[in-house]
Amino acid sequence: MRSLQIYRTQFHRMNTNKKMNRRFVRKMRPLMPIQRTEKFSRIASLDPAATEILFALGAGDRVVAVSHDSDYPETVRTKAIVSFSKLGNLEDSKQIDDRVKEFVNRGESLYQVNNDMLSELEVDFVVTQDLCGSCAVSSVDVEDAISRMKKRPEVYSMRPPKTLEDILGLAKTIGSLVNADAEAGRLISVMEKRIERVRRLAADTITPPNVACVEWLEPLEVSPSWVPEMLEYCHSVLRPTRSEITCYPDAWSYLIESNPDILVVSPCSFKIEQTRKEMNKLLVKVDWRRISAVQNKRAYFVDSDYYNRAGLRLVDGLEITATLVHPHTFEGLYEFPRNAIEGIN
Repeated sequence: MRSLQIYRTQFHRMNTNKKMNRRFVRKMRPLMPIQRTEKFSRIASLDPAATEILFALGAGDRVVAVSHDSDYPETVRTKAIVSFSKLGNLEDSKQIDDRVKEFVNRGESLYQVNNDMLSELEVDFVVTQDLCGSCAVSSVDVEDAISRMKKRPEVYSMRPPKTLEDILGLAKTIGSLVNADAEAGRLISVMEKRIERVRRLAADTITPPNVACVEWLEPLEVSPSWVPEMLEYCHSVLRPTRSEITCYPDAWSYLIESNPDILVVSPCSFKIEQTRKEMNKLLVKVDWRRISAVQNKRAYFVDSDYYNRAGLRLVDGLEITATLVHPHTFEGLYEFPRNAIEGIN
């Protein structure tokens, strides 16, 4: 692994904690608005979703630096890495969760951006995010880095998307900023047609099944904000919901009792191999084999990039979901990467 990925989306919970370190809260201020929109020639993408969008827009040749967790498309591996994580090499979700809480309670960032490298690379435009201060480099980390640079680059910070439409809107905005409006228009048109095809075909199915989507294992959490919409487009229902899970002290027992028809396990930033290892360890604590979805072989591991990364491959995730939920309607319509999905035995 060329760099550690951060696996926990903890900040959205800690941000509501009244005891949260005030120094950290004060730092969460917006960046200065972009003053110019000419064609930037040396771009640093400090969010993996933004990296994917830039390459999809045909601006990959202008990207000179990326974050440590930018891993798609394959050509991104030739770019300079200008951020790193302070968490260390952790793979267990409970350990990651505990460590993230420690950092947040101290008011300390989980990441560091190398301002010297940004200066040496003569970066003139930085793309970052305000979706989560724990799962990726944030605008706060970027501001700390560029404040020490002699020549300040322009910065665009992506706002938290809640729907697929919001994510297509991010692609449109970034396209405009890098003078790729035409490419953005074509790309969004293709994505909209793919989304509409799923909605049209799924609408002809009869009974909407209950689908559980696991976003984190210990503690158990379900579904980022856009997943309920994805399931609705696939004529299915999220069950249990995030609000239902948070009301119960024993979340796994509640999920088992909910007995979903389909189970999708896709922990934030986990690849399937890592998810499989941790699920096997959970068997000691949780008999998830009692779930009908597992018994009926309708339980799946899915690479988290298709569910948790707020980029254009969520449209692939929508097509994956449609295929898992209504196989008789969608099976054979799409081709997915070999390591994108795996049935849970």
